[in-house]
Amino acid sequence: MILLDKIGIKWKKVMENFLKVAELRKNISLKGKESAEKYSYDKMIKEIQQIYHTLKGR
Repeated sequence: MILLDKIGIKWKKVMENFLKVAELRKNISLKGKESAEKYSYDKMIKEIQQIYHTLKGR
């Protein structure tokens, strides 16, 4: 059980970092790219947030 908690904590950090990268990429794509690209980043961010909140609930 303790091992699972440690893995959970590491995954939370990974998800937080993924979220930061996705947000940065979305912001960069907003500056000059297609709205379709922005949409895909929004979708990716939502999926990451769902996984993150699922892990956070543990």
